[in-house]
Amino acid sequence: GKATLKVCGNCAQAARVGEKEVFFFHNSTSVIIEERGSAVFIQTDKPVYKPGQTAFINVITTTPNLRPLNTPMEAYIADPRGSKMIQWRDLKPVCCGVVNMSFPISDQPILGDWTIFVEVQGQTYNKTFSIQKYVLPRFEVIISPPKYIVDLDRCEQVNITARYTYGQPVQGKLTVSTTIHGIGYYKDEIGPTVLNSMDIDDTASFNVCANAMGVSTLSDHFRGVLVVEATVTTGDGSTQTAVDDSTPVNKQLIDIEFSPDTRRHFKPGLPYIGKVLVSYPDGSPANNITVQVKADVNRAFFYTKEFVSDDGMIIFDIPALPNIAQNVWLDAKVLAIHGREVGESYFSSFLSISNWYSPSKCHILVQNPPRKVKVGKKAVLTVLSTCPCDFDLHYEVVSRGNIVQSGLHRALPDHVIIRRDIEDDQEPLQQDGTAGSQEKEGWREERRQERKKGHRRKHPKGLVEELQVKVARTMGEDGEEEGRDDDDNRTRVLEEGVIKFINGTSTQDPSTSPPLELPEVCETRIQVLVTHAMAPLSRVVVYYIRPNGEGVADSMQLEVEPEFESKVVLSLPYNETLPGDRVDVAVKSKPGSCVCMASVDKSVYLLRPGFQLTKETIFRELESFDVTHGETEERFWWGYSARRR
Repeated sequence: GKATLKVCGNCAQAARVGEKEVFFFHNSTSVIIEERGSAVFIQTDKPVYKPGQTAFINVITTTPNLRPLNTPMEAYIADPRGSKMIQWRDLKPVCCGVVNMSFPISDQPILGDWTIFVEVQGQTYNKTFSIQKYVLPRFEVIISPPKYIVDLDRCEQVNITARYTYGQPVQGKLTVSTTIHGIGYYKDEIGPTVLNSMDIDDTASFNVCANAMGVSTLSDHFRGVLVVEATVTTGDGSTQTAVDDSTPVNKQLIDIEFSPDTRRHFKPGLPYIGKVLVSYPDGSPANNITVQVKADVNRAFFYTKEFVSDDGMIIFDIPALPNIAQNVWLDAKVLAIHGREVGESYFSSFLSISNWYSPSKCHILVQNPPRKVKVGKKAVLTVLSTCPCDFDLHYEVVSRGNIVQSGLHRALPDHVIIRRDIEDDQEPLQQDGTAGSQEKEGWREERRQERKKGHRRKHPKGLVEELQVKVARTMGEDGEEEGRDDDDNRTRVLEEGVIKFINGTSTQDPSTSPPLELPEVCETRIQVLVTHAMAPLSRVVVYYIRPNGEGVADSMQLEVEPEFESKVVLSLPYNETLPGDRVDVAVKSKPGSCVCMASVDKSVYLLRPGFQLTKETIFRELESFDVTHGETEERFWWGYSARRR
């Protein structure tokens, strides 16, 4: 739930002698209280049972760090009508946070989905299993459709494979029905169904033509899904059916959207860095796609630039936004696909960001790494500040609801001070609407013409080379600096279009460059060792306190590639055996590990695919411990409120 955190300084003294005689301060904010302190995974030996069988249930309870949690729990099972059929009280783990239960099913149960409820530390978890009268399938049907359909005038091939659970091919008759859902205004409307019948011997193929299913007359922005239902009947009458609805049907090849971790606010005087995801209709990353990003500040044009996607994304950097900017409107649009222009056929993706206010105009910005970081590596976090780097920078890494790492970084005043050329990519915003001095107007007009041609001004070659000699360092193959002393906090910034100041002394030659009105920005870097406790998602909070008591802070999401701390390897001496033979299973892990094993006929999972406990399921549960993942409403200075992530 929600709670209110109140902070009051010197309030007791103020109450005794009067508010006018003693300085005191107070503030309050809302915080989210998350009661969950454990992760619970419920697992049954099979997804579907017959009447008269016994359901074996495992409940695995861990801390958010995946450590076994030996805590009492209660559990019960409810039938499809919601009635409790069996209940356990004061259950205790038999080993390493694992609780075993069994439920004998009657000969005449209510058929349908039954639910297991587990209560741990005041939280309730559940999982369903089915009780049905079924015949265990002897073979499986696999549908291999196209990844997506975009060219509606071309037919795509679909492959159907039928194999016995022991790997041998199936011979029989195949009946396939195909249709497209979402054909009308509503998503549940479907087009005409196309039927195909043929023989199958292991694999059969047929063509799917979108125009035959009523999509030729739809708009250019149509989005639907292809549904394929395949039924295989063998010579002895055995039947197995499979359904696939994973193929998007679009008239546009590319989808773009601002990434979820793109900031919803900006810091005046600091660059704004955002990310646009570029993908094909099936969600796979799309490369070599030209995307234009535009920014309007207070309804006036400010910035535009074209990017080419790499690894399914583009990362854009808008130069320092001015203090007078209140709202910024971002616009991302596809211009070309593999160098071929698409015209105006693609819609834009929009994002509105708002101003982050500070009474002192002191802001800090911690920049996200461009890619997910790996466990065991050091994540180098760049922190920019609009005020001089002469403060103690505190940082904390929060993951799964806990602070997993913290530290203090001394930002020294002799750091590299840089001035970013705010006129490289945007028009200057004048609050009073007046133009600059005549001395600079000619230079600005020249820069505007260069921007229209897509040129960026480069600083004199001699200046860049001189700075490279002074602050450049060697980068290793893993992207980390070699030969760098941890106490040496100077920063290497070798970007074009950046004028750097070292020890506060400008190296700019006024005879080669005209005068510039640029905000000073200092930069420092923090190194954070990535641990298993940070996966899959962490939040890094950095802050410092100004002499007047004002807190200056920023935060960012740190994505970590999921990886288990303990490795488990399972191996068999051979892939085939005979009924009644002994099978030796080898398991390798850390000494002292508690290993739980189960063996179930593969045919059972054909009745309900996706039922097993997987690595993705576990880390998805751990990600839910991030209490900052949603949006919260916070009160800004002077009573302004906004929603931020």
